Formats: sequence, C-alpha cells, structure tokens
Amino acid sequence: MPSSTLSCNRIISGFARNGHLENAKSLFDAMFDRDVVSWNSILGAYSRHGATSEAREVFGKMPATDGFSWSSMLSAFAHTASRDEVGELFDKLPVRELISWTSMLHSCARDGRLEEMQAVFWRFPCWDVICWNEVITACAREGHLSDALMFHHGIPARDVVTWNIMVRALALEGAVAAFERMPQHDIVSWNSMVHAYGLAGETGSAARLLQQLACFSLAATNSVIGAYGLKGQVEEARRVFDAMLHRNTVSWNSMVAGYVRAGRVAEAKLLFDAMADTAKRDVVSWNTMLPAFTVTEDAAVLELVEECFRRMPFTSQASWNAMLHAYACGGVTQRAEQLFERMPEKDSASWSALASARLLSGKCQSAASVVALMDLDGCKPDAVSYISALEACGMASDLAQGRILHAEIVAADDPALQDGGKVATALVSMYSRCAALGEAVAAFDGMSSKNLVSWTAMVAALAQNGFSSLARLAFWRMELNGFTPDSISFISILSACSHAGSVELGWSHFVSMVGDYGIQPGLDHYACVLDLLGRAGNLEDAHELMDAMPFIPGPDSRTSLLSACRGLPVSKVPEFVPHEQELDGGEDVLFVGILAAAG
Repeated sequence: MPSSTLSCNRIISGFARNGHLENAKSLFDAMFDRDVVSWNSILGAYSRHGATSEAREVFGKMPATDGFSWSSMLSAFAHTASRDEVGELFDKLPVRELISWTSMLHSCARDGRLEEMQAVFWRFPCWDVICWNEVITACAREGHLSDALMFHHGIPARDVVTWNIMVRALALEGAVAAFERMPQHDIVSWNSMVHAYGLAGETGSAARLLQQLACFSLAATNSVIGAYGLKGQVEEARRVFDAMLHRNTVSWNSMVAGYVRAGRVAEAKLLFDAMADTAKRDVVSWNTMLPAFTVTEDAAVLELVEECFRRMPFTSQASWNAMLHAYACGGVTQRAEQLFERMPEKDSASWSALASARLLSGKCQSAASVVALMDLDGCKPDAVSYISALEACGMASDLAQGRILHAEIVAADDPALQDGGKVATALVSMYSRCAALGEAVAAFDGMSSKNLVSWTAMVAALAQNGFSSLARLAFWRMELNGFTPDSISFISILSACSHAGSVELGWSHFVSMVGDYGIQPGLDHYACVLDLLGRAGNLEDAHELMDAMPFIPGPDSRTSLLSACRGLPVSKVPEFVPHEQELDGGEDVLFVGILAAAG
C-alpha cells in the first residue's frame, strides 16, 4: 500500500477514472490517514458512475466538507435522485459554484422540465460553454428546436461540441448549413452529418461524405449501412459491409436488420449464424433476429421463433415483446396470453401486443379493455395502446367504450398523444365504424394539424356512412391542402363513387390514379370499380375489367357481379357470371337468393 496520503488519493482517482470502483473503495478503506481530498476522491468516483446510494453514505460520514463535496453530491443526485431531493440539496449548498448550477440544470434537463431548466439557466451568476451546451442539448432532445436555435445564436463562443449538437438536432437542410458554417470539423461532426443524411434517406450523400473522410470511421460506416437498410437497398449495404476494414457488433446488427426489413430472412439467418464465429452477439442481435421469422406471416414458422427465443443467452424487455408480437401475428392468442402472464416486466409495448393478439382473434371487447388494465397495473397507456383500443371499439361497434377512451385522451392532456395526429385519426375511424359521423367530423376538425392519413380516414368515414358527395368534396379539399393521394386514399374515393353510383367519376379517379399519380391498382381498387360497375348494371364492362385484372378474381369481385344480377330473370344472367358449383359458401347463399328473386 502507498505510504503517503497524496499517493493514495492519486491512485483512488486513477481507479475511479477507469471504472474500478471496488479497487478505489478497498484502498480508501485501508487508508490510515484520510484528508478531505481522500473523501472527495471516493465521493467523486461514486458520483461520476451514478452510484447515488454509496455517494450518499460517504457524504454522510465525511468529517468535513467543502464546495467540491457538495458539488459532487449534487452531481450524483442530478443523475438519479428525485426532483425534490435535488432541489432540497441545492437549497442547502453553503456556496453555489458554477458546477453546482450546472448539476441543477442537468437534473431539470434529465426530466424534460424545460421551463424550469431555462429559469435555472437565467439565474446563473455566469455561464461557460458547458452550461450553454447542456441547455441546447435538452431543448433539441425534447424537440424544441426554436429554443435550441435561440440559445445557439445567443452563445458568446461556440465550440465543436456546440456545433455538433445542432448538426444532430436540425433537419437535414439546417444540419448541412450548420456543418458548412463550422470553422473546423472533428470525427463527431463527420459522423453526425453522415447520420443526418442517413436519417433523411439521402443514402447517396451519406456514402459520398463517407468517402471524403480522411480516416476510417466505424460509426459513420455503420450509419451508412443502417441508412441503406432502412431504404431496402440491402445490396449496397452489403457492399459497404464487406469492404469494412473493421467491424463491431453494431455493424453486424445493422446488416442483419437490413435483411430482416427487406424480408430476406434466409440471408439474415446466415449472417446471424456467422456472428457466432466472428462477432459477439448481444441482446440487440437476438432481438433483431427474433421477429425476422414473422416477416413472412406464415404460422408454420412459429416453432422457429420459439426455438430462437429459447436459445437466447439473455433476454430483454424487447425480446419478450418480440415473442409476444410473434404469437399475435401467428394468431395463437392463448399462447400470447400465457407468455404475457410469464413476463417479468410489462411495458406499454407489451400491453399493445396483447391488445393486437386479442384483436386479431376477434376478441374486440377484451382488446378494448387493455387500456383500463394497463392503468390498474400502473403502466401509463401510450399512443399505440390507445390506437389499438380504439380500433377494437370500432370493430365491436362499442360506441360507449370509445367515448370513454376519448374522454381519457382529452383528460390526459399529453403532447405525446397528439404526435402526428395518429390518435385523432384513430378516433375518426372508430366513430365512423360506430356510425357516429358527427363525432367523427368533430374529432377531425379538432385536429391541430392534419396529414394524408387523417384526410383519408375522413374520406373513408363519409363514404362508409353514405355521404358520397361529401366524401368526394373532402377528397378534393385534401388535394387543395397540398396532400397527394396514395393507394389507400384512392380506395376510399372509389368506394365513395361506388356507393353514389358515379360511374364516370369513378372511372376518372381510377384512370387518374395510374396516369397522374403512378399508382398501380391493387385488388382492392379493382374490387371497388367492379362494385361500381355492378351497381350501375354495367355487367359487360365489369366482365371485361375482371378479365383484364392482373389478379385472380377474389370473392369480393365475384360477389359484386352476383349482386348486380339481383332482379334479373335467370335467362338474362350473363354466362360469365359464376355459377353455383364455382362459388364459396357465402356466395352460394347469394346465388340461391338471386334465383329465388328471379322466380
């Protein structure tokens, strides 16, 4: 053991910097003569590594404290303690140094208390670049980019870290401008810019920037692989992966995830198996591979999913949720329920997966009750949970339960439930399915911002409830507001034209979809037009369209033709209309009904 207190203090600090807390504590306990620096060294070690309870114990035993002691304790509290504990300790500080103010700032930023954080910031006796960066980071992380920009413009002197924060936070255009204005770039700047291009889907720009790097960057290369994977460009991702000088687990996981996302499960499995020899598989690796078997939506592969889950050397919350989701997709609700009960912990994703399993098995009332059960279990419902429950209410036509959920959403006053308007769109669809069109319109009008999905839901609501002319008007308003219709939008408007019997307008939309918007019609689009022609009695046109379809006509298409024959004498029913021996059970009943009506 070192003989002098000074030597011991230095060794304790060295142990702490390298994360060897047990060695630091052993040396501290063995010391015969401790001074305030000794106590501060072990206190600072615990503080830096988030060991709040140990730091609290050391602080309570200190024979004397100084400003560093209080600042270390406050720093430890700022990372893990409650808001009240941090505030109480801050109020007790004998002297408030800049590091103390910065710890208080970090505590507010950690909990997303931006207003309180800014109030603390403006009370600072003076500012350094660290506290400016802290407040800019917090604003950017919480999505308050205008505040982040305000502080960024107000900082007297920006360092590389300051610029990197804004590059990561801004949308691509702003990130490029910030990157170009930087007086100098470090590896973090380059990595952030490559990552920004990747998030924006600008894979070509990301790859070009990667080539401009003076030295190999593992993080930037991984970002490019991830970006290619997100866009489904797995061949390009594989070329970058194969050319890498060095790979880490993130590199392998990104490549496996790219294959999984593209539905190329066999290649994902080969790469995953190769990781056993060349890289350390972590929990992310297993969680990436686990849902891969469900991409095909084939119930026969469920055994593979279970085998993968059993082989996992360790599981996380995401692992359990992925297995639960696999059971939901496979339609094995009983096994999903059993797994849910066995889960060591449940989060909102777990409850949402359970709701999906119940919904897919037709247990709509049970699925709708999930939000209430979450609340009883102490788990706060999120947007996905409410959306699943609202969908269940719509499918069950449970208007009363839907209204209760709507009231809960309003009472929660949670900005996260307004994000992207997804919950509001689910409300529109739920009220529409429950034939409460007035409430559907009110939910739509109450949206602070509307997108293509919400407009499409409103068009569908009007069409489904028999207001075809209003549905067409809403479709035009959607286009006037700058939203380009997609495949689902055209299903809604074609359905509206069908219900209204507007043959010419329906044909016009069908042709426009292909010619003006480049959308290839799917089976649902053809079914809508066949229904439109059938309702109008244009059986010959319907037959020609059915023959021209690049699909085998489904039950909906045949049913449309059968329905169009109602009221016709048997002798007038065209030969191309399916006959009794060609029909399924439900169509068979319809065919018999037509014969009976024809006499």
